[in-house]
Amino acid sequence: MSFWACGRIKAKSADAANLNRQNLNLLEVYFDYYLREIKQLIHAGLVKKYRKETGNVKALKGKLDFAGNIRYNLVHKERFYTTHQVYDVNHKLHQVLNLALEIVDQFSSGSSINDVCKRVRMSFPELTKINVNEQLLNAIKLDRKTAPYERALELAKFIILNYSPDIKGGNQKMIALLFDMNQLWEEYVYIKLRKEIQSENSVYKEYSIKAQHSKYFWGNISLQPDIVLTKGDTKFIIDTKWKIPGNSASIEDLRQM
Repeated sequence: MSFWACGRIKAKSADAANLNRQNLNLLEVYFDYYLREIKQLIHAGLVKKYRKETGNVKALKGKLDFAGNIRYNLVHKERFYTTHQVYDVNHKLHQVLNLALEIVDQFSSGSSINDVCKRVRMSFPELTKINVNEQLLNAIKLDRKTAPYERALELAKFIILNYSPDIKGGNQKMIALLFDMNQLWEEYVYIKLRKEIQSENSVYKEYSIKAQHSKYFWGNISLQPDIVLTKGDTKFIIDTKWKIPGNSASIEDLRQM
């Protein structure tokens, strides 16, 4: 499939345990891959971070909130209402991953993946539930400690952003898989050509290939073809199209060519 070829789903060699999983649809493939990533993170140990927490504690630590202490502890003199730091796994990164796990659990009901999902959720810690939007997802930045989370976070974003609890006023929850097939097809053709050129016994080793290579054409006007093949002074321009042709090509496509 072009999804694997373009790197949208990272390909791995299949083992014996996966030989009976040949009837998964595309959505279940994403779910299965996401659960594998989460299991690897749990096995390696979930990353802890510092966060601020405000509430009652039995020992004075952090900053005492005088107004809150009077409001909540007027009778309970043994408590302190403070704002203090906590070092644990209950942070936004894990909360986002946990929300994606909940969506996977909901949409994999009745499949073999659902059993795996429930076991993964049992191994995942209990976390504070938060409202997640695209702005919050884009604000999450990975550092050296959280670098192994990159693929899991990417898949979690895909699952959450394509999840819609309300489509056109209805109440049927669903997930929509949306791909720009023009871009995907262009990537697929480019990767296949590059692989052929770079193969060990290739007869096209004299060629070089570039994708979306912009070049000034007339004054300040630049052109950006989909793929450019170069051999010496000879250039071949390739324009990819993801379309079902009718009786004839459209006049716009012919002009572009």
